[in-house]
Amino acid sequence: MNGTKIDLGKIARELAALLPGWTYTGPGGKDSAEFWQVLRREDGATINVHGNQWGHKGRLSIDGGYPRTKRGEEMGPRNRPSITADPARPLKQIAGDITRRLIPEYAPLYLEARKRTDEWDRANDLAAERTAEAARIMNGRVNDSKTGMSWYGDGDGRGYGDATTTTGESWTLKLHSLTWEQAQAVLKLLEAQR
Repeated sequence: MNGTKIDLGKIARELAALLPGWTYTGPGGKDSAEFWQVLRREDGATINVHGNQWGHKGRLSIDGGYPRTKRGEEMGPRNRPSITADPARPLKQIAGDITRRLIPEYAPLYLEARKRTDEWDRANDLAAERTAEAARIMNGRVNDSKTGMSWYGDGDGRGYGDATTTTGESWTLKLHSLTWEQAQAVLKLLEAQR
């Protein structure tokens, strides 16, 4: 098979037909049909089928994919479970290898990654919601990541500052140009919360 292009789309479609619960969804990314095809299960789990690249040396490389957060971060472990296969082997045998060798290792890792992704998305949603509320209170501007805001007092006595969060629960406040009375009020408020 070395030097010969593998019809990765055909292989992926046929593998999906041999793997109960999996469907062929197409190339894994823009301009990647020749190198990367994806199978998907109803719960969002994916199997990536790679080939036709110098590192594959005429073999298929098959691995499990992980969910991405709403912001695009992949939440699975760095070293994903994978197997390799000779594309000349009968696809029924390759599907059997996927079922016996890849899916049992991948499935629990996918479930954990799905859980972490959902938790991360909930935390980011809360952070965005609370950041918007902080911006409303201070008549400020929310940053592009939706996890921080800034305000400028424009000489109205409010000073200026930044408020940032990653989870919506823990905040970093940077306050500038406050009057002594404002600083005392903030410090007393924090003391009362201890």
